[in-house]
Formats: sequence, C-alpha cells, structure tokens
Amino acid sequence: MREKIDGAFMRFFSVLSVIAFSAMVVLIFMNAVLRYVFNSGITQAEELCRYFFVWTCFMGSVVAYKENSHVCTDFLEKHLKGISRKILLLLQDIVILLILAVILYGGIKYTIGVSSALSPACKLPMPVLTSALVIAAVALIFLTFDRIGQHMKSFFKKEEL
Repeated sequence: MREKIDGAFMRFFSVLSVIAFSAMVVLIFMNAVLRYVFNSGITQAEELCRYFFVWTCFMGSVVAYKENSHVCTDFLEKHLKGISRKILLLLQDIVILLILAVILYGGIKYTIGVSSALSPACKLPMPVLTSALVIAAVALIFLTFDRIGQHMKSFFKKEEL
C-alpha cells in the first residue's frame, strides 16, 4: 500500500513538473518563431513562462528530494559510521523540517497577502504562482517526516542507512 501511495505521489509531482516545463518550452519556442518570422509575439508568453518556470522548480524540487538526487554536501556524512551518522542524518532532517516550517509559514502569509492581486500581463490571480511554494513546502514536510521515521526505525533495528 505504501509503495502505491509513494508512486502516486511521485507521479503527481513528476507529471506536474513535466507539464510546466513542456508548456514553458513550447511558449518560448512559439514566441521566438513569432518574433523572428512574423515580427510579433505573444505579450503574455513571457509572464506565463516565468510562472511555468517557478512551478517546474518547486515541483521538481519535491521529486529531487524524494529521490535524494538534489545537490548536497555530504563530505561529513561519508566519513561517519554507525550511530554518529544516524544522529547526523536525524539532525539534518530536523533542521530541514524547521526551515520548511518557516518557508511554509511565509508562503501562506504571502499567498494570502496577494490573494486579490492579478498578474500584470495575463490578469491571472497571483495565488496561482505563489501556491507552488506552499504545495512544495507541504509535500517536502511530509517527505521529511517520512525520512525522520525511517531514521528512527534504523536506531532501533541497528541497520545502516
């Protein structure tokens, strides 16, 4: 059951990221062709591309975090073994959780603050853009709690991570 939930979770964020990236690429290509061939362009395309880029980054960060493929410095972690490594990993996740809580709080506060604002070119509600941060933060918090649970299990099972 857990594997199905994990798979659906990852598919959702992967598909969302791919859709946003693909839409961004298509819009940029279309706008470039229109500008060079027809000497005109879509004025909303740049703003939409910016939105798609933000969504791609935030949804992609969830996928990268889940797959542990994000950029990291692990020179200390690689040199530790046993209980000291487990403690370090647990402390890392606690710090990540605290930072994500601050990001979530700020993201919610900002999204509420711009709830009545419209984007300049497309006239889309600004929460369409800012909600990407909130969605990613919530997903990352859940993933971090899952990692903390895995680290806690490893303490009691005496297994290596």
